[in-house]
Amino acid sequence: MIVKKYIGNSIDEVEKMMEQELGSQAIILTSRLVKEKGLKGILAKKKIEIVAAVDDVELSPSEPLQLQSKEQHEVRKTDPEDPLLNETKKLEDELHSFKDDLLDWYEQLKNS
Repeated sequence: MIVKKYIGNSIDEVEKMMEQELGSQAIILTSRLVKEKGLKGILAKKKIEIVAAVDDVELSPSEPLQLQSKEQHEVRKTDPEDPLLNETKKLEDELHSFKDDLLDWYEQLKNS
């Protein structure tokens, strides 16, 4: 999940910035009025701040953030060279082994 903060003069301006960067699937998490910081902030008019997020994104420097397609997700789940997949598989195997050991110990305690 990518979470970003945007500040502008109007909600329309801020929503446009959000959509350009995060895409149309982005959602607004919070919105509020803020003042500029420093001495200038005393006389400054209030601005709109929103915090927005988009889920399952793939970063690309040349284009806006794109949602990861189901096919891309499926490829990652089955790619044997993916280090994250390999680490996840190791942890899953360790958890199954731990579960089996706990069940064995429980049976031993129950029978003694």
